[in-house]
Amino acid sequence: MSSINGVTFTKPKSSLKTSKSNKLIGIMTKINNKTVVCMLFMIFLFAGIMTTEGRTVSLGPAPLCSSVVGVKTGDTCFDIAQKFKLSSGFFDFINPNLNCNKLFVGEWICVDGI
Repeated sequence: MSSINGVTFTKPKSSLKTSKSNKLIGIMTKINNKTVVCMLFMIFLFAGIMTTEGRTVSLGPAPLCSSVVGVKTGDTCFDIAQKFKLSSGFFDFINPNLNCNKLFVGEWICVDGI
């Protein structure tokens, strides 16, 4: 209660409930914002894990490599396949994770297998 110039003022009881309600809404808003941020983080994390570099994932049998060669300066996938008389399809089959656009010197390339 407070008084000004002899007039007494009291807070209505409903404003106390409103104050508590506002606090509760504020807490719920903070919780909801945190929940949304966490959910978005999980979605982006899952999407990042599931994303590959534009490659298709084969669920067929895994190739078994029986002979490899190291990439030398100037080598290309096409040159290596020709040198060992491999068709492009077989070369790709025995080297499923090879990115021919990013060969590096010393990289091991399978040249024979099943």
